[in-house]
Amino acid sequence: MKHLIVLALLGLGATALPAQADDTQVYCKGVWDKLNTLLTDSRALPQPVETAAAPSRQGADCVLTGIRIAAPPSGEVHLRRIAWRGTGFDRFTGQGLPPERLLIRAEGVRFVPQINDKVMQYLLEEQSAPSGVDVTLSLRWEPKTRQFRVELFDADFPGENAVQLRAMVEGVDLSSRNAMQMSAGSAALRNMTVEITSNGLFESYLLVGLGAGLLQGSDDPARRVAELKATALDEIAAIPQSILPAPSQQALRTLIGDLPHPRGRLKIDMTATPGLGAARFLPLAMRRGGVDLSSIWPLLKGVRYDISYPR
Repeated sequence: MKHLIVLALLGLGATALPAQADDTQVYCKGVWDKLNTLLTDSRALPQPVETAAAPSRQGADCVLTGIRIAAPPSGEVHLRRIAWRGTGFDRFTGQGLPPERLLIRAEGVRFVPQINDKVMQYLLEEQSAPSGVDVTLSLRWEPKTRQFRVELFDADFPGENAVQLRAMVEGVDLSSRNAMQMSAGSAALRNMTVEITSNGLFESYLLVGLGAGLLQGSDDPARRVAELKATALDEIAAIPQSILPAPSQQALRTLIGDLPHPRGRLKIDMTATPGLGAARFLPLAMRRGGVDLSSIWPLLKGVRYDISYPR
């Protein structure tokens, strides 16, 4: 997740490309250098991003190739190519504010372990080349309505595996640094759609990480998995149907039954009226003592999740 955020930041700054520029290639390089400094000074990255060459202009895009991002303690994130474009990005160079629109496409994103053996290092890099993920990210902020939209996040994994997300957050003001800070309290998620196509995706990217945390110390991992799945089914049944309708509950039950080898397309449509934001949960912050699920449901009035999972 951290590195997906870094990818967004890479596009955020680099898309500070004006519609009219005297020397777009030099301008792209200048913005890229500034962004690299910003990422390292803020400690978002431990060291500057390495690239095979300076950014070049190709049509309406700025393009970088051969990107390497340090990922301590044991590896690097490699990108074969990244291209970006956008509008309203003079704000970034002048005031450090986000652009109003961003489109970024990253190709061949993959993690490569770093070891002290040149032969094995070479082989590992070549072995991981076909496993790269292609990512498209399209973001838009509308100043008049103060709506921030994820028009598309699309991660295309090898094989028939993919993750797509679309969302709209209201109450977002990016007009100044002070306004951005105030937005932390007013921003609220109004709707979101997530689609996950899994044909080995879960096993390849999530199974080991989740399993190591959930099953640590278990003498019988398979039995523990069955216990966790039974607990999850009980918790699903306790969710009010106004939030999670019966068909959605059944879809989740089917998904849980298929774990750890899901094969199908999970789709989640979330809507919230009013939007789902920090203000909804202020009553919890004022409460003394523990918080149980029954105290959360009233705070989710107007929130609904419609879920499907065709195998």
